Amino acid sequence: MLDQQLETAKAASLLTLLRLSGGGEQVFQARELTAILSHELRAPLRSALGDFAPELAQVVERLPADTQIPRSLEDLLCQSRPSLELLGLAKRFAKSCCGPAESALPRELGLVLYYLTIAVARIRRGVRLSELSDEALAGGLQWSSEQKWIEEPLRSLVNEALTQFSRENNLDGGGK
Repeated sequence: MLDQQLETAKAASLLTLLRLSGGGEQVFQARELTAILSHELRAPLRSALGDFAPELAQVVERLPADTQIPRSLEDLLCQSRPSLELLGLAKRFAKSCCGPAESALPRELGLVLYYLTIAVARIRRGVRLSELSDEALAGGLQWSSEQKWIEEPLRSLVNEALTQFSRENNLDGGGK
């Protein structure tokens, strides 16, 4: 019971972070967020994951020989059957960018990547990477779909995930 209450409180806290435009001063303009996200998505995976690069090397070493190693975060998110270990590592990196402390990316980008890694694991592998509720995940995907600075192919991926979660859970919303 207490665990469920704590998880609900965590989800509520993350949704509060999503309301960045209400009252909080945004440091980056939309065009800057687009450029930063584009760079992060296309950078070599080792560079994109920053402090998580040493762990990336260990994960890659453990992957089966026939696993297609993604070159970038974009490749990872767009693979039809991405590695769950790599998605989990990318999720941890994204979550590290969502807190109030200095991070490798603007918080908005961390949030989008956080929700997308969880959603990709669910829609492409049928696995939960997080205890985040479906409603909280759908809320995060809905917020992501409303961000004008997200470009293709991520926009389509966000909308695909949002549509699937809405359909599976009879949630309001759906892709835009």
